[in-house]
Amino acid sequence: MSFALFLILTFVLIGRPQDVFTFLIPFRLALVFSFGTLLFTLYEKQKTSFSTIFKIEESRKYLLIFVIMIVGIPFAFHGGLAFEYIFKVYLSNFLYFYFFVTNVRSFKQLKTVLFVACISAFNYSLFSLVQGRMSIGNRLVSGAMFDPNDLAFVFVSFLPICFFFIFNKEILLKKIIACATVITSLSVILMTGSRGGLIGLISIVFLFLFSNWSGLEKKYKAVLILAMAIVFIFFADQINIERFMTIFDIKNDYNITAKMGRLDIWSIGLNLLLNNPITGVGVGCFSFAIGNARSIAGDIPLWQAPHNSFIQFGVEVGIIGFFVFVSLIVGCLKTFSFCRKIKFRNDCFELQQFHNIGGLLQIAFIGHLVCAFFLSKAYSIILTFFFGLSAVMRGLAIYNEDFEK
Repeated sequence: MSFALFLILTFVLIGRPQDVFTFLIPFRLALVFSFGTLLFTLYEKQKTSFSTIFKIEESRKYLLIFVIMIVGIPFAFHGGLAFEYIFKVYLSNFLYFYFFVTNVRSFKQLKTVLFVACISAFNYSLFSLVQGRMSIGNRLVSGAMFDPNDLAFVFVSFLPICFFFIFNKEILLKKIIACATVITSLSVILMTGSRGGLIGLISIVFLFLFSNWSGLEKKYKAVLILAMAIVFIFFADQINIERFMTIFDIKNDYNITAKMGRLDIWSIGLNLLLNNPITGVGVGCFSFAIGNARSIAGDIPLWQAPHNSFIQFGVEVGIIGFFVFVSLIVGCLKTFSFCRKIKFRNDCFELQQFHNIGGLLQIAFIGHLVCAFFLSKAYSIILTFFFGLSAVMRGLAIYNEDFEK
């Protein structure tokens, strides 16, 4: 029961049915299913000790990050804001990670979680195409949760996962859903006009075509190019080509030249980190701190988001927390790479699929990180999702007797 509730919670957090069917909003689905998953996990997993869970490197580092966040509350620019963000917002991420590593204990369950992620991406991408609207600047907007850049970020992160169900031995229904998800996700990414999303998409396409990480034959790699070509032709009149072309005109980009552009924000953020190196300015306090810094400098005290997940995390949590954060990210990349290369003691076809999943997650995670470089997504549930995947895959690889150590 706890695993089933965890799957529903994953769909609620990623697929966001409450955005599609707005009458569900008052029911607080994320809270309800988080509470239900917690109760059943504690009841059904009584024999799963915390010591077992935190044997895994990703689990230890994730716990350490959460502790560092809490320790920084008294030293935050706005202690109340930091406390509220950690215990009202990020606590749900921490619980989700706990649910992930506790409930996903087999390769079959891992594949089920990945398929739920695929369904979730299809649900929200289809909703975005059907009910979304083109905003000023010809950019796709949908729902109340994500702006165009966020939408691209979400679908770049899950796009590579779909290819596992398309090109591996899975039932036809899963293949159809995965194919549909690829088409709808590509459509949304291009229609958002997100330059960061486009760079993230280019990065995963490059890895698909010029690396062997995906485990796909060359003839299958052409499917991605074909899908992109079809989407581009079909939605050509709704894709803001001119906006994408500004990527090559950096000198005239407002983010480079403007006083309040991203380079200016990042510069002030780094100065904030130097002035608060140990505990940072506090979780959720970047905008407050940058507004205060501008006021002290005699400028307009404009509050702005960091627009860079790495700067966001470093400034808000401090150097120690940032080091653990980066170490966790590197560890995840190493885990996916290790799983991609691992050898087996037998010829079980299902276990050999582990190779492909490791490689596809490596590609997906890199695409996710590329997009995160341009967005304020250091505390995204999707990042926690990848941390959970890495922890589970490391556990399966280390403790499964079918793998060669």
